[in-house]
Amino acid sequence: MQHVAMLSSGAFNRPLLDYFFGKTAQPSICTIIQVCWQDATSACISRERLVASPWSLATYLHVLLAARRGVAKARLSVVLATIYGLVHFIFRAMTTPFILRLFLLLGGSLLSPLLLRAQTTSVPWTWVQRGQGPLGNEGRSVAVDAQGNAYVTGYFRQSLTVGATTLRTDSLDAFLLKYSPQGQVLWARQLGASRQAVGFHVAVDAVGNSYVTGLFRGTL
Repeated sequence: MQHVAMLSSGAFNRPLLDYFFGKTAQPSICTIIQVCWQDATSACISRERLVASPWSLATYLHVLLAARRGVAKARLSVVLATIYGLVHFIFRAMTTPFILRLFLLLGGSLLSPLLLRAQTTSVPWTWVQRGQGPLGNEGRSVAVDAQGNAYVTGYFRQSLTVGATTLRTDSLDAFLLKYSPQGQVLWARQLGASRQAVGFHVAVDAVGNSYVTGLFRGTL
């Protein structure tokens, strides 16, 4: 049984990275997490949250977790990424009291915009992949098919490199990536809108067809 956790910003805080990779216990200070357990046929099975602390104003969290049905209460992976370098951020209240969700607009190539980890119930983690680009790239949604392949969508600015593939755009474009159960990049696609496009959600059916919703401006 495999599930996939995705972090859409880089992290240079070593203790938090160690927690993401299952090497240490949860940090004592954490921020908001909203996790939706999914499988290939249903929308949201359950949601879980952690309340933010004041320190979370200097942190970023965006985890999307996809799981096969039957994984009821597997140990959640909470990922925190501290703001590093020239990062501009805005935030809005999700609910009260003091539950925040932070959104980062990444600046600087030192940040890794997309970090993907897969794990099974028998081992802490099995593979890690990340995508990189010079500007603000973000993973928005991940889904897992019956064979354990992972599908990721989001957006990138200027370029996004995953494995040996580089996607390029003059503005902002949506991407769709497929990873094998072993973490290999099987293919990478972009929408190719004339102005800009964003992939918000990805789903996959029983035979491996993937479906993306989002927005675009201009023409396709």
